[in-house]
Amino acid sequence: MEGSVQANYNDLSDKAKPHLSGLVSWKNDTNTAGVLLQAFSEKAAVRRDGQEILGYTPINATSAAARANPALAGVMVPTFIGATLFEQEKKRTGGAFDFEVRPTKGLSLDLNGFYSELKAPHQNTNWLAAPANSINGSNLVPLTATVRNNTLVAASFASNSGEVDNIYRPEAGGESWYVDFNGKFRASDDLTLSGKLGKTHGVGYDRKDVYYQNNVDGGMVYALNGLSPASVSYPGGNTTKPGSTAWAGGGEAQSVDQEKYAQLDADWRTGAGMVESIRFGTRFTDHHRTAEHPLETRPGPLGFSNPGPVWTGQMYPSDFASNLGGNLSSAYFKYDGAALGAWGAVPGNRLLDYTLRHNWMDEFQVSEKTAALYAMADLSGDKWSGNIGVRAIETRQTTVVNLAGGPNPITGSAFGAYTPTTFKRTYRDYLPSANIKFDAREDFVVRAALAKTIARPDYSALGGSVSLNDDALSGSGGNVNLDPVRSTNFDLSAEWYFAPKAALSAGFFYMDLRSIVAQGTATGTYYNNKRGTQTVYQITSPYNASGTNKGVELSYQQPLWNNYGFLVNYTYADGELDGGGELLNSSKNTYNVTGYFENDRFSARIAYNFRSAYKAGVDRGASQHVDGMPSVAASLNYKLSERLTLTFDALNITNETIKMYAENKDRPRAFYSNGRTFYLGLRAKL
Repeated sequence: MEGSVQANYNDLSDKAKPHLSGLVSWKNDTNTAGVLLQAFSEKAAVRRDGQEILGYTPINATSAAARANPALAGVMVPTFIGATLFEQEKKRTGGAFDFEVRPTKGLSLDLNGFYSELKAPHQNTNWLAAPANSINGSNLVPLTATVRNNTLVAASFASNSGEVDNIYRPEAGGESWYVDFNGKFRASDDLTLSGKLGKTHGVGYDRKDVYYQNNVDGGMVYALNGLSPASVSYPGGNTTKPGSTAWAGGGEAQSVDQEKYAQLDADWRTGAGMVESIRFGTRFTDHHRTAEHPLETRPGPLGFSNPGPVWTGQMYPSDFASNLGGNLSSAYFKYDGAALGAWGAVPGNRLLDYTLRHNWMDEFQVSEKTAALYAMADLSGDKWSGNIGVRAIETRQTTVVNLAGGPNPITGSAFGAYTPTTFKRTYRDYLPSANIKFDAREDFVVRAALAKTIARPDYSALGGSVSLNDDALSGSGGNVNLDPVRSTNFDLSAEWYFAPKAALSAGFFYMDLRSIVAQGTATGTYYNNKRGTQTVYQITSPYNASGTNKGVELSYQQPLWNNYGFLVNYTYADGELDGGGELLNSSKNTYNVTGYFENDRFSARIAYNFRSAYKAGVDRGASQHVDGMPSVAASLNYKLSERLTLTFDALNITNETIKMYAENKDRPRAFYSNGRTFYLGLRAKL
């Protein structure tokens, strides 16, 4: 039996929540049957302070601002600048089991499973200045304007088109489970057969979502400050009490993910020369993903005339944004989440019509069936060993998306008539691989590897549906013809074990990426829910490109004196698309330094990690780069007795701010602070 109790404390939310887990296992005296049961319950309080610059938009040449100052035409202007407060309380409960029997000496059977339920209600409040809407939508002319790097980095307005987004999701969460049955049979001294059958299930949902907007009065002044937060103020306006109703919405959405799989493998030990064994097998999968958006509401007939949600004087925390830097205000009102839910439930405030408000554009179904055959030979000789193999895979993909119109469309939705349309494709891949290890000396090893690999894209990227932001006039979509990432990889490394528990290694890698996934932006015309008309949007979607990634990996580990030691790792990766574009999620420099102390009763570890800037994707028509950032974490374990251990872990010790920017650092995208998190626990075993 084992059990643990742990307190999870986040210094930004200033709340401590419990983590509990227990495990019991049993086996019989003959070691032919055993069972294991586990249960857990974890709670966490989350708060995130942020400033979000939600994309950039070119100033229209026909706008009053461009007519008054032609030099502004085409200059990029922030769409929104938001002071965002995210608050959440999460609870995850579940358990696992494992039952294993060995009815005969050569046969073992195992049945195992897992279940987890997540309840994650949350509220997000975002005070949004709207420079782009003020210029392009409301046709306002800036009183002052500063342009740098083709960006309107500062401006002032006599009035503004700002808004306050209040989003309350009382029933956000999900569940996941799997059941797996596997077995192994030793047919002879040289032949072992194994196989498995299983099913996975996952669902994420958002129910009873309420979205409410307030108008913002007063003027508006902003100034971008590169990778320091922008300053925003509303001269003559009042940010400490609610304004009138600007818009309302919300609804329901769900994503379901399921897979069935079967696998059969054989391991034949040949005992013939340099071929030690031959392993071969087959695997089948049947995967289904659906995205459903049955309800997206809008204001009802009373939504603009009824009073807004009840406000009881709640405000942002007084220390809001204090960790972000800059001189940001915390003088913003906020609603209680229950008040938003109560307002949204009043008949007439929102249109709760599952036919009229069915958002079919944001739905898809993907079915992916795979069949694989593979074989590998394990080889060895004097001072060397390795393997060579090949894997053949057939992938059959069926995607159903809703396309506007059609000869016999489904009608009744305010988003227009549509026709569910099926796209099918089949592709095959043949993936050879070879690995070799050479023992140059007892303490010096050289390794080399060459392989073709694939990594299939995320199912949401294959979906082909379109999700729109009616304020920012932007959206994201999928690509039903997206190929997997195909890569030919070469690795060469050397390892020197120069002392006990000490090693020095260096490696070189090269990846020829023939179909890497990139993201691009194109325009498309869709129904605008707020404007009630067809509108042009900037749509971000994935596409296949080619590129390379090459670099070096260095590692050094050594104990020092009196149980002290350290580890150092460094990776340099030079990745780019053909033509010079950026690989998604590729940092040039990544390293970590870890120091440790260990003896029979006490262990301590502190780690410093750094990752340089990288492009995370394209959002709202603009690139989204994450700036380089360090992080520091630590852990302590003290054995009170043979049965009791005290544990302590700390994450984000230096309380770093996540910083994001668009095409250049004069176009910031976001600043986030999540606070430090600490875990104090006691682990017991019998």
